[in-house]
Amino acid sequence: ENILQTAVHAFLRMKRVRLNPSVLFAHQNAPSLMANDKRTQRRNMSFSKLDKMTLHAAKLEDCEEKYKSFRDMVSFNPETDIYCFPSLWKGDPPMAPVNPGYSESVQELKTRVLKLMETKNASRSISKFITHMSDVWEAV
Repeated sequence: ENILQTAVHAFLRMKRVRLNPSVLFAHQNAPSLMANDKRTQRRNMSFSKLDKMTLHAAKLEDCEEKYKSFRDMVSFNPETDIYCFPSLWKGDPPMAPVNPGYSESVQELKTRVLKLMETKNASRSISKFITHMSDVWEAV
């Protein structure tokens, strides 16, 4: 939760300097057979927490009128921007084989990130993107 609070605060500051952040969530060891309504309920509960964190950060930054929810400051679609990764191991380690679903999920996320890079930063190379991400991480 501390990491999310820091990220929310960083997103808010990015927005204030006219950067338009977007986010993808990746959940590891997510049960793949979880009922859809239960998943929706968990997602709504998570966004309720993110909205509270956003409001708190906005109060600290003295801009609570402008940013009342997480989606007010971050480009995010809960239907396409949440990735659930199954467990890496199919069984109990150390003799368990790697779960092929894990690799497929990683490939899906990697493809999405590269497509986002291509559409949002057409003039930026991957090396410049990595440098930019390092700068963002340092700022956080």
